[in-house]
Amino acid sequence: MAASPVFNHSEDVVDTCLAVTSDIADETSEDINGDGVPDECQCLADIDGSGAVTIDDLLAVIGYWGSSIQAGDLNFDGTVDIEDLLIIIDAWGPCP
Repeated sequence: MAASPVFNHSEDVVDTCLAVTSDIADETSEDINGDGVPDECQCLADIDGSGAVTIDDLLAVIGYWGSSIQAGDLNFDGTVDIEDLLIIIDAWGPCP
C-alpha cells in the first residue's frame, strides 16, 4: 500500500519543510490541523508521541471511537471513525 501524502516523508520533503510553509497558502500542501506546518512534514498519526505509528496509536483511535476527541480525530472532521483508523494503518511504522 502506498503511503498517504500526509505521511509520505521523502528526504527532500524533510529537508525543505521549513521552506514550503508558503505551499499551504497556494494550496500545494495541506494543513488539515491548521497549525501552519504542511501535513507532509508531520507524523500526525503518532498519537502517543513515540516517534512511530504503532499498536498503541491504533488502540488509542479505537478507544476514542465515535467521540470528537481531537487526539484521535486525525482528519479533523469532528468524529473518530474509520477514516482515522485508515490513516493509522497507512502511516504504520517509524516516523521520519
